[in-house]
Amino acid sequence: MTLPLGSAPWRWRIGTPFAASGPAGGNEGPPNGVAVASGLTAGSHTLFVTLVDASGSVLGADARDSVTFHVAADADAPPPPQRVRHSYDMPLGLSIFSPVLDGDRIRTPGASIDIPAGGGLRASHLAQIGSTVIVGLGEEGFRTAIARDGRIVYGSDFALSGERGYVVNFREPLTFTLEGEPYGTPIISDAVVAAPGSTPVDAWAYVAGVRVEQSSMYPGVLRARVRNVRTGEERTVDLGLDGTAVVALVDAGRAPVVAVGDTLTVDILAPDGRTLGPGSVARVTLESLAVAHSVTVVDVAPARSTLLPNHPNPFNPETWIPFELAEAGEVSLTIYDAIGSRVRVIAVGRREAGYYGANSGAVRWDGRNGQGEPVASGAYIAELRVGASRSVRRLLLSR
Repeated sequence: MTLPLGSAPWRWRIGTPFAASGPAGGNEGPPNGVAVASGLTAGSHTLFVTLVDASGSVLGADARDSVTFHVAADADAPPPPQRVRHSYDMPLGLSIFSPVLDGDRIRTPGASIDIPAGGGLRASHLAQIGSTVIVGLGEEGFRTAIARDGRIVYGSDFALSGERGYVVNFREPLTFTLEGEPYGTPIISDAVVAAPGSTPVDAWAYVAGVRVEQSSMYPGVLRARVRNVRTGEERTVDLGLDGTAVVALVDAGRAPVVAVGDTLTVDILAPDGRTLGPGSVARVTLESLAVAHSVTVVDVAPARSTLLPNHPNPFNPETWIPFELAEAGEVSLTIYDAIGSRVRVIAVGRREAGYYGANSGAVRWDGRNGQGEPVASGAYIAELRVGASRSVRRLLLSR
């Protein structure tokens, strides 16, 4: 293989990229001549070249380039797919993106991003070039990520496929190039009609990021429900193990899903569907529309220590009585009959603040008194005490 070189000092090598700065190393390219790479085995190889200064140091990230080529095992072997470049002109605001190439590099006016072999294009690569949201439009639901400062901060990274579209949002128009082997047709379309440099006042896609404080207090999978008060549209998704969730509101017909001034309510639901804590709200502003997302922190720590509905109720012969604590302390549960006589005291012991449900510390009452004798059918009162807090709830035993 011959490598044509220009008059500027160059270095080249096969298989290993050059760093963005510092001594280049590699093979020196003769000025105004060609370099010869010999002894190459059959298969694909990547040639890396860079401009260097008089000391042999890389001139900068933009001074590097590469090309992938294929050495056939025999002269009659069919050529591999052609490596091509495709340019994307992304508008200000929302649009739909679909990769036309099995890409291995993205180039913007200010950066070159190598995509690891076999890794493929991912949401994190779009975050690196400035997209503030990436939403995968699939039959199984929306895979969603929120990005800030070039990295994903809510949601998880995911691979991008040429078989589907992705909602992206750029704060300014961007032209970038994807390099690789073709496998489809790109889908690119303006989503919000807006002059360059302006900010849209409504949007057909919007992402709500949710972070739950003290989510570890609650066992099981919690869910985040986001509702637009004005339109009534709502979506519910599971919280991740890190206590965060991303909720995408998208209208495939490009009708606005939010507008400036909208209020989004955010509620956190326990596995049994009960709402935890007071919830929170997010206001849609011009700034949040510009990035197509907002982030809300929700505190689900109990506001007060209280008994929760027992299950089953009515019951026979036993019931589970869940409770939640606003603070740590010694917990006891006392059962009274309908006339106020004490039937039984259950010493629960010291408990930390949090939620204690049917499978995580709820109090079990087997319908017996302190002497172990079954009590009669009827209404009973359960009283929870922890520190100075007191909470009561009515129970119904039906034998």
